[in-house]
Amino acid sequence: MLRQLLFGLSTRLLYRISRRETTLVQPLMRWFVKRYHVNMDEAQHSDLRDYASFNAFFTRTLHPNARKLTPDSSGLLSPVDGTVASMGAVQDHQRIAAKGKTYTVDALLGCDGSVFDQGSMANIYLSPRDYHRIHLPCDATLCMMQYLPGSLFSVSPQAVERWPDLFARNERLVCWFDTAHFGRMAMVMVGAVNVAAISTTWHGEVRGPARRWDYGDMKLSQGQEIATFNLGSTVILFPEKELTLAAKSSFQLYESLLA
Repeated sequence: MLRQLLFGLSTRLLYRISRRETTLVQPLMRWFVKRYHVNMDEAQHSDLRDYASFNAFFTRTLHPNARKLTPDSSGLLSPVDGTVASMGAVQDHQRIAAKGKTYTVDALLGCDGSVFDQGSMANIYLSPRDYHRIHLPCDATLCMMQYLPGSLFSVSPQAVERWPDLFARNERLVCWFDTAHFGRMAMVMVGAVNVAAISTTWHGEVRGPARRWDYGDMKLSQGQEIATFNLGSTVILFPEKELTLAAKSSFQLYESLLA
């Protein structure tokens, strides 16, 4: 309880500090780039002086030539830059998180996830150096979005090994889509320590008590930017169909998730 309170206080404080516009943030950004080997050549604005706040730097956009989108109507593309935490088929209504321990899909989604019993899962971790905007892996219709408040523990690989049910305990935003080639699809954006907010392009910043939004027929295109992590975290993708996924340890945005 005390740890959760401290995490919550530190996150709320960081939320305010990271958005403060001041030249004092410049040394912090330079340290961050050096510490985490951030490739600023890929950014739309490579000069750190162009960023008025740390959050503006962290949620920076990519240069148009940094990632190439080749539209593929039957393809499933990586929604982010990141490292694969786990990937494969959903088995027995649960999915391996780390070291053979499991969590249920229901617990992660906050509702009945039986539609994914014969489906697939890709869990991609975004490290501090990564691009932190999230894009749509395929053409889809947004049906519903659900915000699930929770803890804000680290989602680093080391933390996941220690607490395998971490993803089902942390704050998360779940978006449900209908797709032409992969059936129903859920995308879970998991908050973490220092993730002060998750924003979507259609709603803006999502915070507060548990809530659900129904959209019905909001059509979105493959590769379209849909959300932003304001510091850190993980994206977990659940297509309804069982797919043969690429055996890779990491993906860049727009790379195919399919083998």
